[in-house]
Amino acid sequence: MDWVKIRYAKSVQTFTYEVIDMSEHTHDHEHHHDHDHEEIDYIEELIVDFKEGATRLQKGLPEMTKGFFDFTEACFKEGALSEKHKQLMALGISIYSQDEYCIMYHAKGAVEHGASEKEVMETIAVSAALGGGASFSQGVTLALDTFDHYQAKH
Repeated sequence: MDWVKIRYAKSVQTFTYEVIDMSEHTHDHEHHHDHDHEEIDYIEELIVDFKEGATRLQKGLPEMTKGFFDFTEACFKEGALSEKHKQLMALGISIYSQDEYCIMYHAKGAVEHGASEKEVMETIAVSAALGGGASFSQGVTLALDTFDHYQAKH
C-alpha cells in the first residue's frame, strides 16, 4: 500500500509528492528508503486545470460558453477603465469571494497589464476591508504568491 504525503513549499510555488511504499517501512529507524519525488508548479497547474475544464465545458455546451467567453472578453477590454484596473477590480472581487482560481487568474492578469506590487497590495486591502480576515488571508498568501510568481516570469 502506498502512502502519499503532500507538502506545499511556498517559496518555490510547488507541491512535492512523496510516494513511500509503506510495506518496506519498519520500526527500525536506522533503515532508510529512497522516495520518489515529483515537483509540480502549483500555480501553473491550477491555471491549466481551469483551462482544461473550460475547454471541456465548451465542447459540451458550445453556445453557452461562447456567449460567456464573448461577454467576459468584452468586459475586460480597454474602455473608461484600463485593462490593468479591470484586472485589479476582478482580483479584489475574487479575493472577497474566496475564488482561488480567479485569484490566480486575475493576479496573473494584473501582472500582464503592468500592475505594481503596491497596486496589488491596495487591492488586497480594499477587499479585506469588506471581506475581513478571510479576504486578508487569501490576499496575503495566494494573491501575493501568484503576483510574485508571474512578476518573476515577466
